[in-house]
Amino acid sequence: MNSTFRQQLCKLWLLNIPRKQMFAHAAPCKIRHHIRTSSKGHPRHMSRQHNTVWSGAQYAALHQSVAQRLQRVPSPHESETYNNTVAVWNMREKRYSDMDRKSNEFHMWSLREIFQCVRGGRVPLVLSSIYGGYLIGAVMFLGLPSTSIGIMATLLGDAQTLFNVASVFATPLFFMLSMRINRAVKDRWWAGRQVFGRVLSGGLNLVNAAQLYIKDHVAAVEVGVLSVALVRSVECHLRDISGDKYYPTFQHLLQPLHMEQLLMSQHKPHYMIEILSQTLADAFARGDIHNVRCLIAMQQVIQDLVQDIEYLSRIRNTPEPWAYQKHLRFVIMIWLAFLPFCLIPSIGVATVPIGMTFGYVVLKLDSVSVELQNPFGLEYTDHNICILADRFQSEMHEMLHRYLERLSKSSTGP
Repeated sequence: MNSTFRQQLCKLWLLNIPRKQMFAHAAPCKIRHHIRTSSKGHPRHMSRQHNTVWSGAQYAALHQSVAQRLQRVPSPHESETYNNTVAVWNMREKRYSDMDRKSNEFHMWSLREIFQCVRGGRVPLVLSSIYGGYLIGAVMFLGLPSTSIGIMATLLGDAQTLFNVASVFATPLFFMLSMRINRAVKDRWWAGRQVFGRVLSGGLNLVNAAQLYIKDHVAAVEVGVLSVALVRSVECHLRDISGDKYYPTFQHLLQPLHMEQLLMSQHKPHYMIEILSQTLADAFARGDIHNVRCLIAMQQVIQDLVQDIEYLSRIRNTPEPWAYQKHLRFVIMIWLAFLPFCLIPSIGVATVPIGMTFGYVVLKLDSVSVELQNPFGLEYTDHNICILADRFQSEMHEMLHRYLERLSKSSTGP
């Protein structure tokens, strides 16, 4: 059986022809004649035979509808903290995208931003202040020779030996901290940006495929609008936005019925995937998609989007191993508790500021690694997915505008 004959049999199967009747027409010419005669009046071929020619007013009305549905709405994160974070994100992106990198190297060493980073984490500051009180007590009871503990510390205070013991503790401690931060940067922070970028590119690929494969202009535009709603739902899902804040973002993107069902659904991106798949299925049932291969190609893009969304959810919802985190902090506590015994015999009262500095560095490294576990928040370190979603929405508006302009020009002629 050659490929042409198999294609003709597939067409007969799509026309709901019985199997015995399909193989009864063994000759390819008879099969082609049967397809031409049996396709008359079939709903899947009615739309192919009666292609409606749109007028310029209809294209203008559709373009106005797209502009209204894709208009910029206030972000559900709107607040003073959010606005400050967005300003920092924009400034950082502008610096790294500037071609003249050398002129921006000094700005990256801005003391103002460095102090913002130091002041931003409250937990390391609080814990280092508590550790400062411990250092003051250690200096008072171990550094003063008038006390019995001070005399014992003087007799046993071999600074070099204590320093070697502290170095033995410090080597595995800083090795574990560096491995933890590297793993968080690679497997969570950088992977989160890559996968969210795949979600954006998957939405663009789906819209391009819809414009190419779907003959119904309204359905092709609807796929573009729903792709924007999908990206917005992923953004709100990753940042755990409450249901009452969904309405301002989705009131123009979705129909009222879909809006109600979206608010009732537990996993919003999964519901948007369901709407996209149903839209493609309805278009195929009406005969608005060229063939089943085009439908399969678009559905494959949707399946890739599902995998990427699950990857993002796994990054956001999977915590660090409990035993690993607690054991690392236990080692930090032992090292910080032993540190004054090494510093007091050598530097005395200066142990307090120097020890607090060491303590803050270690505690800040632990805080940074914890902050990198979820890179989708509203901290300076997190990804600017809201800005990326806004940019995707504006690009989709321009893409649909160009699509409708091409259709309008092709229908009206030169």
